[in-house]
Amino acid sequence: MALKLDSESGMIKTHPILFSGPMVRAILEDRKTQTRRIIKPQPTIENGVFEWLPKKKMLYAYQCVNCEPDMSFYSPYGRLGDLLWVRENWGYHGMGKSSTDRWKTKNMGVSYHADGRRTSGLDYEGADVLKLPADYPVGKVVTMPDDLTNEECHAWWHRKKSIPSIHMPRWVNRITLEIKDIRVERLQDISEEDAKAEGIFFTDYGRNCYHRGGAPQDVGDCPAPNEDPCHPQRNGWSHKKTTSHDQCLATAKSAFGNLWQSINGQESWDENPWVWPVTFESHLCNIDEYMKQAA
Repeated sequence: MALKLDSESGMIKTHPILFSGPMVRAILEDRKTQTRRIIKPQPTIENGVFEWLPKKKMLYAYQCVNCEPDMSFYSPYGRLGDLLWVRENWGYHGMGKSSTDRWKTKNMGVSYHADGRRTSGLDYEGADVLKLPADYPVGKVVTMPDDLTNEECHAWWHRKKSIPSIHMPRWVNRITLEIKDIRVERLQDISEEDAKAEGIFFTDYGRNCYHRGGAPQDVGDCPAPNEDPCHPQRNGWSHKKTTSHDQCLATAKSAFGNLWQSINGQESWDENPWVWPVTFESHLCNIDEYMKQAA
């Protein structure tokens, strides 16, 4: 597949983008094909006139019905055909001890906290291993001071085991997103289908029976039909794993609202900000590797 080139520069543009562990898992499970990011600064509407002053660019006095296509041209996440490389929580692994009881970095690899997968140049028996590229820059990236005590080495290693997504370098990236659509809309205008594309999923806990009295039980061999009001369906939508129907919501949009609040704060849904809805196709490989293969 040939990469689409940007019409101005003649090159594909690439941008980093942060994702939480649950959302990384949703991408890996092919449940998530959209993400929404708050527009900064927020546009304003006064007397029916839409105004937005993006950094280094200026758009103003556009009528609301016409402004969104022009805004998407200046999205900081790119345009149609551009690539996003996912940053996620990660760390180093594979530390061992030498014969002198010193910690060493020789065989260190990279682990991804969202699902526990790891890269390594070694064959770890029974492990889910992703092979490192031939130019794996261990020596360039991991340098332990030589004058540390064993205790200091252990503390240094412990810090390297958990590294926030903001500090993920490009060569560690393992997920590349190709932008298929980007637009502008209010947060609460999200449709039910788009909420599902955000990674919201449905869980069916089956039906409970209330005919026997006491606590609800499985329907079992109760002869009443499923449509009986004493056989209520127990299912719903959520953005994370649940243990009962009571933790689910009736619509995917409502569950997405919970997800948004868990990331952006309790009042963030009611604020109904303008957002960039980005639709993407995921490629489970490093961005530079993907660009080489697709060129």
